Amino acid sequence: MAADTGLSPLDGPILSALIYIGVGASVVSFLAWSLAIERIGMVRAGIIYNSIPLFASLEATLFLGESITLPQMIGGVLIIGGLPFTSIRDKIQGFIRRSLRGKASSQVILPLTP
Repeated sequence: MAADTGLSPLDGPILSALIYIGVGASVVSFLAWSLAIERIGMVRAGIIYNSIPLFASLEATLFLGESITLPQMIGGVLIIGGLPFTSIRDKIQGFIRRSLRGKASSQVILPLTP
């Protein structure tokens, strides 16, 4: 006599949902991320990647009725505040590179490089 575990068998809808989650969360997302890096560059893709928690919190609030806590608000402010900083940093580095063209590479020291 088989013990009743309370779990349903893997029927068609459950199995297809598991395959969808496994393929979508791994293969499709990895390919989309690789394509984004190829098209917009690693720096911009990194900016988008680091803003994912902000958008996840906003979507949870809008669609699931979740409440936003103080730590989430602080994190959101830090994320939004960091986005212009990365853009300004890239512009400063570009300006420094343009102004130092023609100098020996041993003389060029670029600040703010990660």
